[in-house]
Amino acid sequence: MTGLWEKINQTLHAIVDRALNAHSLALYDRYVRDVEAYRLQIEDSAARMYSGIEANKRRLARHEDEARLLYSRVDELVLAGDQEMARLLHMELDVKRGLVATTRAQIAHGQADYQLLLAGRQETRERLELMRGERPAVESLLAVIRAGELIENVELTLAGLAQLGKESAIGELADGIQRRLDMAEARWQMAAVDLGVDAASAAAEEARVVDQLAERIRRLGLDESE
Repeated sequence: MTGLWEKINQTLHAIVDRALNAHSLALYDRYVRDVEAYRLQIEDSAARMYSGIEANKRRLARHEDEARLLYSRVDELVLAGDQEMARLLHMELDVKRGLVATTRAQIAHGQADYQLLLAGRQETRERLELMRGERPAVESLLAVIRAGELIENVELTLAGLAQLGKESAIGELADGIQRRLDMAEARWQMAAVDLGVDAASAAAEEARVVDQLAERIRRLGLDESE
C-alpha cells in the first residue's frame, strides 16, 4: 500500500498539468483509478485493524479473568501453607499480568492507528470526489487544446492557461479549476497537520503486520484461538 500511496500523494495541479501536456484524459482517469484503489485498500486495512482491536479486547478480558483467579488461588495456597505451589502460581500470575499490560498497550496503539486510517479514508474520499467533479472541466480544456484554439507558445499548465485572463473563456475555465484545487490542497495540508493523515499508509501496513503476527502466534500454539 505504501507504494500506491506514494503514487497518488502528489498535488492535484501536477496531475492536471501532466494530462494537459500529454493531451490525454487517460492520464487523469488513471490517477482517479489509483485513488479509488487506495481507498479500497485503506478501508480493508481499517476493517482488519478494527477486527484486531476487538479480538484484543476479548483477549484482555480473558487474561484479566485468569489473573483474578490466579490471585485468589495464590491466597488460598498461602493460607493452606503450600508455599511452593503458591510460589509457582505467583510466577504464572506475574506472566499473566504482563499479558494484561501488553494487551492493553496493543489496544491503545491499535485504536490510535485506527483513527489515522479513518482520517486517511476521509481524505481519500474527498480527493476522489473532487477529481471526479473536475473531470468535465479538464476534458473541456483538452478539447480546446486539441482544436488548436489556444494562443501559440502558451504553457500548457493550469497556471499558464489561467494567465490568458478573464477575457478568455479558456483562461477563465483554467483559473476556476486552479482556484478550486488550491483550496482543496490547502484544506488537505491543514488536515495532515491536525490529524496526521500522512501516517495513514504506515498505519495500514502495520495493521497487516499485526494480523500476520497474530496468526503466526496462533499457529505456534503460544495463544488460544479466538
